[in-house]
Amino acid sequence: MKIIFLITSIILITIFSPCSKAQPAPTTKEKLVGSWCIDSVRSVEVINDIPNSMPAEIGQTGDYIEFKADGACHFSFGGDIEDGNYILLDNSTIQIKENRVLQIKELSTKKFYLYGKRQLSATGYLEEKYFFHKVN
Repeated sequence: MKIIFLITSIILITIFSPCSKAQPAPTTKEKLVGSWCIDSVRSVEVINDIPNSMPAEIGQTGDYIEFKADGACHFSFGGDIEDGNYILLDNSTIQIKENRVLQIKELSTKKFYLYGKRQLSATGYLEEKYFFHKVN
């Protein structure tokens, strides 16, 4: 009799115990919002299908980009300071200011990597890669 009671108790406790729900994964915007230190900017200019890698621009203390929840952004790199806006076009594409469309290649809570390609002329373009880490 005690064994039947024990088994029944275990079954009832298992059935009626609350299950913890898994937290939903943060959205792209939730991961993006905040301040990001600029680690480096790497550029390759391609003219007539001939690539010319430019020296990497390494981020210094005070070089960062900040994305705010309201769509505003603030950028400081190499002494240049700019304010603007951003729009997430989808989960992997961001438009910064009016004309800079960049691909989000990696975005975690700690690392961020953007890729962009701009047409320079009929025979040339510029590829840019931006690497960031999250400010604590």
